[in-house]
Amino acid sequence: MKFIQHVEGNVKGGCAVTLGRLTLLYGPNGAGKSRVVNTLELATGGEASDIVGRDKVRRGADLITLAPEDQPLKAKAQVSDGAECSFEIERNGVGKTRDPDHRSLPPSYSVIFPIRDAVAALRGQIGTARTFVLQHSGMDVSNEAVVSRFPELLRPLYATFTTAMQNGETPIEQLLLVRENAAKTARAAKAKAKQSEEIVAELNRQVAMVRPSEEDQKKMQDAVREANRLYQEAINIPDPPDLNQLRTNALDLIQKANEWQAEEKRVAEIANVPENKLVSLQASLHAILGVYVEAGGKGRCLICDGTVAAEPEVLQDRRKKIEGDAKLEAQRKAALAELSRVHESGVRAYNAAQQAIRLFQDAEKAAEAGGYTTSAADKQEQIRKAYAALTEAEKASKEMHQEVGRWDKVQEARQQSVVAKREAKEAEELSGECQKVADQLINAGRAGFVARVQKFLPPTDVFDLILQEGKREVCIFGFRRGTMIQSALSGAEWARLTIALAAAVLDAKPPAANTIAVLTPEERAFDSRTLAAVMRALVNAPGQVILTSPLAPKKEDQPALVESGWTILKISKKGDTAEGSAAGAD
Repeated sequence: MKFIQHVEGNVKGGCAVTLGRLTLLYGPNGAGKSRVVNTLELATGGEASDIVGRDKVRRGADLITLAPEDQPLKAKAQVSDGAECSFEIERNGVGKTRDPDHRSLPPSYSVIFPIRDAVAALRGQIGTARTFVLQHSGMDVSNEAVVSRFPELLRPLYATFTTAMQNGETPIEQLLLVRENAAKTARAAKAKAKQSEEIVAELNRQVAMVRPSEEDQKKMQDAVREANRLYQEAINIPDPPDLNQLRTNALDLIQKANEWQAEEKRVAEIANVPENKLVSLQASLHAILGVYVEAGGKGRCLICDGTVAAEPEVLQDRRKKIEGDAKLEAQRKAALAELSRVHESGVRAYNAAQQAIRLFQDAEKAAEAGGYTTSAADKQEQIRKAYAALTEAEKASKEMHQEVGRWDKVQEARQQSVVAKREAKEAEELSGECQKVADQLINAGRAGFVARVQKFLPPTDVFDLILQEGKREVCIFGFRRGTMIQSALSGAEWARLTIALAAAVLDAKPPAANTIAVLTPEERAFDSRTLAAVMRALVNAPGQVILTSPLAPKKEDQPALVESGWTILKISKKGDTAEGSAAGAD
């Protein structure tokens, strides 16, 4: 079994003490016995007990009061297997400290103080105290034995709750967890049912008396479709013709047709010029004549090879005539090629003009006969009314859809309320049955718990526990004096009882291999004989015991106690230690 073997530090003046698994620290009041316990607490957990009037202190500004003036607070502890931990915190101005430097034991280690838990549970509510008794009764109960105590109808629900749990809990631990979880489930389900009912109440103020039927919804959809059809018809009403615009269009197209007709006539006139078949010869003569003119018109003629007495002016006139004939022939050929395109364009312009004339004439006749009953203004009014009707239909459809949605939410909330109420009722019944089964097991395990606590008390202290007075559940415990249970205990008696209770807790469920359980009851004024009896009763306590007392056991009792494993250390204000199987200094 691992235990804290050595502590040192400057808490309340400082100490350096080697401890045993069972240790008695004795000395006069004010000698500083509590500094050893506080040093151990700080080094292992970063907190100290019974400081500034509080059971447990972690705040740096309070802890620093344990250190010498103007010095940091230091505490160090070593486990029996060599593992170490330490705690240090420095001042940072008046009443302030820096963040502590806490070097914990390796993660696989843990240090617990079972007396605190036992006292907190037994001083709490009756239900908490009774549960504590059941948890640490040490009863060996199978899961089948627990389940058999439930009504048949609740066994499947109990199994459902236990399925969600992690492996490792005992049947009794499972029972208590199911009781708590079922109670939580019941509370949550009740809250959900209440919330659903509030939603129903709120929606009931918003919904109509009757939910729109499927037929009502279909009629509304038909109404929207009909309104949309009328709106489309209004949009598609033919616009009345604009006679002025039709007349203008016809006149413009007639003008364009006339222009194309004139263009065709012009091109035809050019194309119909008689064809000059000598144009090619003239072009050749023109080239030859050009060379002769450039030579000054002298010498032999290049055309007839004769001698010609002609002046250059005459030759120039001949040349110009030949050029004119050639140019006229080129224009005729170009006009002949263009005539077909101009003719086709003219025909299209003529046809477009004819169409525009007919449209104008038909519109004019229709207007004279009253064929157009809807004006542009009337059409716009019909569109406006149709659109308004469509908008109104769509709005009504949307409102009906929302109304259906609200009704659906009401139904859903009502269903959720029914389900939640049923769940709350089942969970509440399960929690209640769990409590009944727990009470049965508590009563059955009472004797075992009493015997387990008695193991760690001297014979003069007879522990007893009452859990039932008639139909009333109670949790009365203390030392039996005759036929009565004395629950109003002295300080020394309370110290003996709390350490025995903590030892019984550890005995019922031994801690893990690397868990160090430290039993440190509050210091009380033991007499020497009773102190020795307590120490003998705690020889087999499942944990590390550190007792503090103003007195030591009688000298004749000490050798046997030391031989049984006790380390007895005398603590004085000067730091002296004496009469111990292991010595330390404070």
